[in-house]
Amino acid sequence: MTDKPWKCNWVVATGDFLSEELEARELSIEGFATISGVSADVIDDIIHKDFPINEEIAVKLGAVLGIKAELWMKLEQAYRKGLAEGKPKV
Repeated sequence: MTDKPWKCNWVVATGDFLSEELEARELSIEGFATISGVSADVIDDIIHKDFPINEEIAVKLGAVLGIKAELWMKLEQAYRKGLAEGKPKV
């Protein structure tokens, strides 16, 4: 057994987390766009094209999904940092 803390050697896109949340709540991209005030094109780009989540979007996601904006921003920051470090995306 080792005393070293476990470190993740891959990254997960923030859009993957968003996609899982929408699926769990049985929300379509269009339906979520309507209630969140974020355009369906932007939601689609976050999920499918690696579009970054900014503070404004994080606040809107948080308001609808009940997941604080701060967490969305931390997920985004960790993802972008991991990519910059050369970690593979899963």
